Amino acid sequence: MPAETVGELHAALVGRHPALADVLPRCSLLVGGVRASDDAGPVGQDELVDVLPPFAGG
Repeated sequence: MPAETVGELHAALVGRHPALADVLPRCSLLVGGVRASDDAGPVGQDELVDVLPPFAGG
């Protein structure tokens, strides 16, 4: 999915899958294995992005 920033990727995902609008803001995104903490963070063209849903540990 083409996006140059984490914010653009978020918008593109919600645009394609509107049901993600509720849960995606609570998820952690890893870009190239590093937690993306800012919507302005870059996403490389062939960068692997992992979406980790909210979960409880114990």
